[in-house]
Amino acid sequence: AGVLLHPTSLPCEFGVGTLGADADRFLEFLASAGFEYWQMCPLGPTGYGNSPYQCFSAFAGNPYLIDLLPLAQSGLVPREAVSPLLVLDSDRVDYGRLWQLKNAALSATYERFSKNPAVKLPYGDFEDFKAVNAHWIDDFATFQALKDHFEGRPWWEWPAECRVFEKARNSPVVKSVTDRAEAHRFYQYLFFGQWRRLKAKAAELRISIIGDIPIFVAMDSADVWSRPELFQLNRTTGRPISVAGVP
Repeated sequence: AGVLLHPTSLPCEFGVGTLGADADRFLEFLASAGFEYWQMCPLGPTGYGNSPYQCFSAFAGNPYLIDLLPLAQSGLVPREAVSPLLVLDSDRVDYGRLWQLKNAALSATYERFSKNPAVKLPYGDFEDFKAVNAHWIDDFATFQALKDHFEGRPWWEWPAECRVFEKARNSPVVKSVTDRAEAHRFYQYLFFGQWRRLKAKAAELRISIIGDIPIFVAMDSADVWSRPELFQLNRTTGRPISVAGVP
């Protein structure tokens, strides 16, 4: 037997369930109750509406799921950046406030790392992580940096020079957001480091994790933006020729 529970639903003092101690407690509960499976909704980075089935990437993880507490304890994130999250409700997720407060805390974490790249990181070498994930992470990081720059607007509303990935590579706008793109790579490093740790703990407790993926890739995603030839799009407008989905 098993339980379906998205990690965001775990009670947490920082406003949203994470891959940290709150997930550990749930794993221990599952083991003590005799369950063998934990099923999750997709773990990708969510956009407007915060649906795990409408993600900005089919490969990336959701930075909201990063547990900041061990990073604060190791000195990687300033404690003053974490404390504002304590005002958030521990029983329900306020995504509007979370978007403001957690993003600010993550940004402060990257800033501290970027000013001291020799700092000891908790999840292995950052450069090695980027090399292993090069097949998706550069496109995703550039997409997210541009989305930040254009105030969250979908990619088809960006200037023409940025709407087409091949043109965007050499755009002055892309060159101006390289540091922001590196920040998004760093958030993925933290997410996947904590995800590996959680999977290892699940294995120790003999709990198998069942994942899930959306049937369709989101239109406003790094996947469609960077590889439009894989999708049924109008080659002139870039808009979908047809759209499918579920209620």
